[in-house]
Amino acid sequence: MHAPYSLARAAFLVALVLTPSAFASTMNGWRTGGTGVAKGALPSIVGQPGTAVRWKTKTKSWANASPVRFGSMICITEEPVALACFDADTGQRKWSANNRYIDTLPPAKQQSMQSTLDLLKSDGLRQSELQTEMGKVQRNLRRSNAGPEVQERYQELMNELSLIADRQKNYSEHILSDENGLIGYATPTPTVFDGNIYALFGNGVLSKFSENGDRKWSVFLGPPLRPMRGYHTGNAASVLVADGVVLAPFGKLRGVDPATGSVLWTGPDYPHYGTPAIAHVGDTTVVVTPGGELIAPKTGTEIGDPITDIEYIGPVASNNRVFVAGSTRYQDQTTGSHATAYTLQKSSNGRITATMDWDKPLNKDRVYATPLISDGRLYVLYLPGRMDVLSTESGATLSTLDSLPRSSNGSPSPTLGGDRMVIGFEKGVLLMFRDGDTPQQIGQAFLENHRATPLLDGQRIYIRGFQYLYCID
Repeated sequence: MHAPYSLARAAFLVALVLTPSAFASTMNGWRTGGTGVAKGALPSIVGQPGTAVRWKTKTKSWANASPVRFGSMICITEEPVALACFDADTGQRKWSANNRYIDTLPPAKQQSMQSTLDLLKSDGLRQSELQTEMGKVQRNLRRSNAGPEVQERYQELMNELSLIADRQKNYSEHILSDENGLIGYATPTPTVFDGNIYALFGNGVLSKFSENGDRKWSVFLGPPLRPMRGYHTGNAASVLVADGVVLAPFGKLRGVDPATGSVLWTGPDYPHYGTPAIAHVGDTTVVVTPGGELIAPKTGTEIGDPITDIEYIGPVASNNRVFVAGSTRYQDQTTGSHATAYTLQKSSNGRITATMDWDKPLNKDRVYATPLISDGRLYVLYLPGRMDVLSTESGATLSTLDSLPRSSNGSPSPTLGGDRMVIGFEKGVLLMFRDGDTPQQIGQAFLENHRATPLLDGQRIYIRGFQYLYCID
């Protein structure tokens, strides 16, 4: 166990009243099911006596994905394509596993594929050498006294360049690079379902692991769609489960059989960075994509006319209400920065209809954080350090918080436990507010730079920084 670490001069940690394991069933991946509300959680007030960093553990690499509760463990991703799980009480690393393209192949094919991937790593330099020599050979061929050995060498060079070109065409997408920049390969948050954890990575690999780290399956979903909406490379949309189907938003939205990893259906193109929302209309589950499509999770069919399209993030849903806030595009191609509310209903023919309840122009600053829904309020956090609190019934502005920490490249999303709202910021600040029409700040702490949304679990807050995983208690 790591020695307790003082947080903003806080006293040593106090005994837990509620054990985190009591709330494990509420943790289901990205923002505990997408709403941002951690049911049953009441996080300790940061920066107050009695609250401290219970432990912090050095990670092997950075990542933007949120931590998730998996049994007695907290699991995170590590760039480029690793899933790692730690003891929730001590921070001790329990197991980790890579999720490479080669891991999706049968064991008999992995060795030959590894040889191919090794060749690809050296192909760039070799290709440059061959092209330089090819220039000299071509000049020799133009001479009248060029012998047959020159023509023979020309053909050898052409053959080797052709082999390299074929490898690059067929396999180069499986070589991990730094092209994904700020987003990386490991930004999608894993999800926990049926006693297993499912993790999606930006190299197109979706994997299922048991609690002891056994790989149940890994499948390759294909390369991501290019260009992406909002940013040029990377993948940030997280895997979800709805109606017993694993939803994998990667290039296209796919429904995957959790038992076998087989793709059950392939839906519309998915060039988005946001995660879908899960709405419920009576006993009907509706997947709402950032593109505005309304999808049946069991079949992948569109069961209603599209609503507003959004960049950078995804919609949020509460029962049959859906909210879209940020840089939007309507079906008539009108664009702007708006917050829009819809009510979903089932018509007599079984289709889902979406009625726009209200539409409100927003501040033109970018929204990179997924909004939070709480008790008639919609919290919209802007990149430059401002948050609007809107009425979910009318869209009216209830209050505005200015002078929040600014973010440059991304924003963790607000999350709520009880009446306590926790917001992390890219530059390492962690703020806590009392939930309300006019939120009151009740706590503040300083950790390290991070873009991952905090996990609220019982009285604990788990935060994934660029260098460490933290447990605040």
